[in-house]
Amino acid sequence: MDAKTNYYELSRAKEFQKIIDDLLPVVRSGNSIPVQNLSYLLDALNKTKQYDEAIVLGKQHFAGVKTNKYALNNLCFAVYMSKLLPYQNEKQIPSEIAKTAGWIVDHFPKDPKNFIWINSVFICVRFHLAHDDHGKAAALLSLMKRDELSNEVKKANMNGKEVTVKSDREKFVKLSMETAMAAGKWDLALQLCEELLKINPGDIWYLRDKAIALKNLGRNDDAMALYREILKKKSDWFMWHEAAKLALKMGNREDAKTFFSRGFGAAVGQSSFFSWHLFVDMADFLKESGDEDIALKQLHFVYLTAVNDDGNRPQEMLKYFYDWKISVPEGLNVQALKRELMDFHSANEFSGERLTGVISRMNEGGKSGFIASGDKKYFFATRNFRGKNPKEGTNVTFYIEKHTNPKTGNEEDQAVGISYER
Repeated sequence: MDAKTNYYELSRAKEFQKIIDDLLPVVRSGNSIPVQNLSYLLDALNKTKQYDEAIVLGKQHFAGVKTNKYALNNLCFAVYMSKLLPYQNEKQIPSEIAKTAGWIVDHFPKDPKNFIWINSVFICVRFHLAHDDHGKAAALLSLMKRDELSNEVKKANMNGKEVTVKSDREKFVKLSMETAMAAGKWDLALQLCEELLKINPGDIWYLRDKAIALKNLGRNDDAMALYREILKKKSDWFMWHEAAKLALKMGNREDAKTFFSRGFGAAVGQSSFFSWHLFVDMADFLKESGDEDIALKQLHFVYLTAVNDDGNRPQEMLKYFYDWKISVPEGLNVQALKRELMDFHSANEFSGERLTGVISRMNEGGKSGFIASGDKKYFFATRNFRGKNPKEGTNVTFYIEKHTNPKTGNEEDQAVGISYER
């Protein structure tokens, strides 16, 4: 290191490798350098994506780093890029990652235009919401103001596919809405849902959040109308489950029966480990309706199929079986149970005639296709196929429902409840 070297000028000239070659050996040897030069070294390591090296040096010399805002900002940048960036869009935030994000929030200057600070706050908020601490989540969000945040929607490449990334303002409103829900502030949650739907009209998940808020405000008719709209576009088992519980709350058992059976059809091809609540609630409903035999078979089926990869069953489900003294006979044939339950629920799921046809075409990507029946062809979404890997030429049975075509916005006949022809 030459005391006369101007590292500011080297940095301006983007001679980052020269800065590293000059200063890094000195620091590694244990000698001290002016904190301004340490800041240029940390910046050079960041510019060459040597984030872990920057973190090691920053921690070793933190007493000096914290006295220089540029050095501290460079250390925060390295920590974010190395430790937090992979979790920017993850649903599950480990406690160590949340702790690191909290450190950045405490040390990086508040800046609603800087992604380091903004995303670190968002990561902390998501962690606290996941751990039912809406107070801490709200306190962190109070550090921001909605109108200070950018409303720019960006594009990003994820696994070779271009995706749309929500603006910082939309992320803020979404987290504020989730925090209001966690705190049971349903009027505020509804207001924020409306704001989100102005930003992103027709978003299924915002519509669902709005339905949940309406239900908790006692506006059941409005909530049910929204669920009916949602279920024309997305028919996951948990959507049918929520609609069924709402129908029961409204005293409409016929709708509940249909919704439960549709939920069974959507869930039966997946592991029951995550959907066991649906099967148990359905069994309770069937028992109350006088179908005690099929209710018991429903419970036997979910007990046998709600098993994860480690061979474990959900503890809460096991407690349900224990509390109600429900035992499962040995030697039951799971596939035979499944067929019997499918036959029972298929009679409740759909109105109209059950048609036959053949899969005439699978679209690219395998998420949709067409079924030929008579002189007509019907579009279908693969999620409505009861089985695995639908293939062209397969004979099937199905029903017809009106669904919105996302490309045209028009309602049209589409195939649902599709099964292999027996």
